[in-house]
Amino acid sequence: MDEVSERRKAMDKLLGLDAVAEIASELKAKRFTDRADALLDTGREGIIRLEGEERNLVTLREEAQERARKHGFQSRHFTLSGLRKEFEDISAAVVQIADSFGVTLGALPSCAAVEDGSRVCKAMREAIAKIRLEADVRRKLAEFDGEIATLTALVERWREIYKLNEQAGQVLCDHEAAAGSHDALERKAKELADRFEQTEKDLRSADALKALLNEAWDYIEASSSKECPVCERPLQAGGIDAIRERARKLSDETTRALESAKTSAGEAVDAHENLKRVRSRLVEECSEQKRRLDRARGEVLTALGGTGVADAKMAVRLDEALASKLSDRGKLAAGANALEEEIGKVETRTNAISEELLPVLDLSERLARVEDARKKASKGGGAAERKAERLRTLAEHVKELKQVLLDAKDEHANTLLDAAGPRAQELYSVLVDHPFFDTLRIETEELRGSVDYCYRVANGAVTKGAAEARLVLSDGQMTAAALALFYALAESACHSFDLLFIDDPTQNLDDKRKEAMARAIVQIAKLKQVVISTHDEDFEAKLEDAGFKVGAASFRFRDWNGDPQVSAS
Repeated sequence: MDEVSERRKAMDKLLGLDAVAEIASELKAKRFTDRADALLDTGREGIIRLEGEERNLVTLREEAQERARKHGFQSRHFTLSGLRKEFEDISAAVVQIADSFGVTLGALPSCAAVEDGSRVCKAMREAIAKIRLEADVRRKLAEFDGEIATLTALVERWREIYKLNEQAGQVLCDHEAAAGSHDALERKAKELADRFEQTEKDLRSADALKALLNEAWDYIEASSSKECPVCERPLQAGGIDAIRERARKLSDETTRALESAKTSAGEAVDAHENLKRVRSRLVEECSEQKRRLDRARGEVLTALGGTGVADAKMAVRLDEALASKLSDRGKLAAGANALEEEIGKVETRTNAISEELLPVLDLSERLARVEDARKKASKGGGAAERKAERLRTLAEHVKELKQVLLDAKDEHANTLLDAAGPRAQELYSVLVDHPFFDTLRIETEELRGSVDYCYRVANGAVTKGAAEARLVLSDGQMTAAALALFYALAESACHSFDLLFIDDPTQNLDDKRKEAMARAIVQIAKLKQVVISTHDEDFEAKLEDAGFKVGAASFRFRDWNGDPQVSAS
């Protein structure tokens, strides 16, 4: 029992004062004082935090007010009534603009509190957007823009189609000037066809004559006739040669000439047919451009709302109509600009309220809440101080109560120790038998809010100089001294020990003190039921010699390995 706390707990339990010691240990005045300090600290910290937040909000509000003043707001606007007045003015302006431009609006919301400001601003923006979208001038302007876009496209398309029609007509005229009119081309075509046909006839006739001459020649040579088989006239001198020459010329010169003439006639026919095809294509193109021009003319006349306009003047009339529309649109645009100017002023003011005025009022309300919380915290600080004072008073009462318990414990412990003192001294003398420190005293003393126990030994012949036992006794002597007090208290009439369990009481004892220990235990066993455990066989023999086994039961454990063998004797 070298540790003070362990020694104290053992002595408290031995004296039956452990419950009192536990109660005393729970009586801690510091718990109450700490709680009191925490209450005060929490209150002070809360007030300090609120004061800092208040200063910050004041700075933010001043900055917000400065920004708001740059947008025309004054001190009179920095209140809920000022905000309401601003919204009333904006609502009236929005309704007036809507009426002026033929737009029907629903009821606009009012502002009952600062937190309603964002909702009211949103409603104003929606009303402004509706006016922009549904205003008569906007609708008419959109219609004019559509008509102007149609006229512009129509002017460009008319000019393009008119130009293409003129070009197609000019190309056809140029072609007729170069190749002739339709009738001229037809006459020319007939002439060429007739010439080609005549050439073919001539060629066939030449071929027939050549064949006839060749037959005559063959006949004369074969028959040695003196007459021409064709004309039946006598042949002149050299007549057969004349027939041969004439057949040759028909075969060579006349045939080639006729075939060349036929080829030229065919080429002339083909070229003429190509001219006719070109003209047909040009005529078709002119017809197509004419049809396009007719369709465009119908669209233009519909757009102009009239009839009888010459094609050459159509573009001029379209330009005049477009200029008129643009003029009318300019007038409408002036109205739209006036609308946008009025709407823009209202929108700008609404945005200024949302972005500049509402933050000021919001900060003012936050500041008011923080100020109110700080005032309540300051008032609550007094209550906290009173509660802390009550806690400190309770702490004093706890201190006093704990001191009363400690005093009572000390007094009762001393009473028990005094009662057991003579027997403890007797057993100390027998069990320890110290050559110099022959006297044992157990003293109590208050130490750090508890009652501590101190073993002191001294020489009976010396009135001063008592020493703490653990400093001058050996381990075996300390064990014997502790058991002397334990046995004395066990025998004391003021204690209610009926069963004593003694575990290995001879630790660090020499043989002489083991004998004394055996005798002391036998004496106690006459008064109390005693259970002893030991592994010291010498001490077991000494107990038997002292008479302990008379009327006692003995059990021996062997092979202590979890399943020991037990024998009784």
